[in-house]
Amino acid sequence: MAISKTFLVSPTQVSREQLAEHTNDLLVEAETADPVERQRILDDVVTSHLWLAEMLARRFSHRGEDEEDLLQVACTGLVEACRRFDPHQGSFVGFAVPTITGVLKRHFRDHGWFVRPPRPTQELASIIWRQWPNLVQQMGAVPGTRDLAEELDEPVGAVQQAHFASQGYSTSSIDAAMSRGICF
Repeated sequence: MAISKTFLVSPTQVSREQLAEHTNDLLVEAETADPVERQRILDDVVTSHLWLAEMLARRFSHRGEDEEDLLQVACTGLVEACRRFDPHQGSFVGFAVPTITGVLKRHFRDHGWFVRPPRPTQELASIIWRQWPNLVQQMGAVPGTRDLAEELDEPVGAVQQAHFASQGYSTSSIDAAMSRGICF
């Protein structure tokens, strides 16, 4: 069963229901196919869902990583989702979204830090980054370390470490600092 060319485009041109049904049919067929045919079917499913990988990679853009690298990571997650999905357990997209998102988050956790702090510190820095706009709005001012610690129910020292660690996510060159007149 060859995949229809209409399924190689975004789901705006094909109904989501048609794509979901076609994908499920292909993955059920892959369960009993010989290894070569199974790989061809999985390739077709991946190709027909590249739009999903691109959409999820875009959510993580502007965080200091190259967009092409993020798309590559998202496509890796799509392939992983395709290989692990059980078509008898629900929808493929419902399984693929958290799988791809998890692979992207793992990429940032493992490769995004120039100075790599412990994982709990990285996670707290991420929570602070996500909560920051809400806290500023709630308080009507920039929250201090103690305010953040109370709001997040974390020790002050852990919040300070997360703050310092978040500055190690990206670096700037010494030459750039010197050109701005910053002395060490």
